[in-house]
Amino acid sequence: MLLLCLPLMAQAGKPDKNFHIFLCFGQSNMEAGARPAEQDKDFNDPRFQFLAAVNMPRKEREMGHWYTAIPPICREGNNMGPVDFFGYRYAEQMLKLHKYKMKR
Repeated sequence: MLLLCLPLMAQAGKPDKNFHIFLCFGQSNMEAGARPAEQDKDFNDPRFQFLAAVNMPRKEREMGHWYTAIPPICREGNNMGPVDFFGYRYAEQMLKLHKYKMKR
């Protein structure tokens, strides 16, 4: 029975090369100051997610849960910060790369 399960166990241990995690640490430098432009308010790409570090009752977000990264992502009263801009650009470039690979 164990020999039959070995191929499944080997497959489960392989990392997904299309799954990326970036850890962004900081205090005031990660908190946001830029007001979101209209195109930023409509950003809704489920590939860009964040783990809520605090409760955000007005946004219906709870600490320790994952959410699509729609500003604010640091604290409820914040705007956009470096993490937003990095994540948006990264998701956009990955989508372009994926479409390019699909055409080939």
